[in-house]
Amino acid sequence: MNQYVKYLIPHSIRKGLRKGRRATVDGLYRFLARRLSSHTGDDSTGLTYMLEVKHYSIDLVLQGYLMGIFPTTFYNTGYVRWHDPAERGVSPIKEFHVPSNLKRLLRKETFEYRVDCDFQLVMENCVGGRGVTHITPEYMNVYSQLFEMGLAHSVSVWKDGAMVGGRFGVTIGGYFSGESSFQRVPNAGKASLIRLAEILAAGGFLLRDEGWPTEFMEQFGERAVARDEFHRLHKVAITTPARFDANAPAIFSSKPLGD
Repeated sequence: MNQYVKYLIPHSIRKGLRKGRRATVDGLYRFLARRLSSHTGDDSTGLTYMLEVKHYSIDLVLQGYLMGIFPTTFYNTGYVRWHDPAERGVSPIKEFHVPSNLKRLLRKETFEYRVDCDFQLVMENCVGGRGVTHITPEYMNVYSQLFEMGLAHSVSVWKDGAMVGGRFGVTIGGYFSGESSFQRVPNAGKASLIRLAEILAAGGFLLRDEGWPTEFMEQFGERAVARDEFHRLHKVAITTPARFDANAPAIFSSKPLGD
């Protein structure tokens, strides 16, 4: 377990986590819930936690991910809201599906892939020209720190010396939470998605969380998971060791997608 994550969790709870005690994992959730603000919203909105502060912090962000909830910044207020949707988009790890036509398209591309390189630039590209986005300067500062701590990762796609696609997310144990992505040329975003899938499969990850379910991710095998089931999976994943390995083999593609 990452040293900073250990700092956030009392020793008695960490001891139980090492032994795989279910009651201890439930205790971790209760402990973290007390440190976040009280419940607000309902199932119709999917906003079950709201943090009434205008600044991100390492402690609170990690507490949120340890609880299986994810943040966005509301641009009109600056408040950080934590989401726990009634249904969560979960992508398969070992059974990740790549459509045949996409495989054919990628065989023709001359993409270069970089893992955990230019993390700041990946975030900046995810903002791009959108204007209004939850990726604020405060957000980038905290997630850059998470990257330095080994808890955030990026996959970028390059062509002709330029970054043309990529994505980033947060990992705790065998849990990966996708944060954002971008593409500047056709299929570059999908290429980064596939490379990420290979890294997660090779590294022993158990849960890939994409936030709200989307039609786009359905083509890769994503399914909508009910809240209670998601949290059951999440509790197991965060206590399972995994490795984000840049040299993971090409499992889902027909040619190497390494650096």
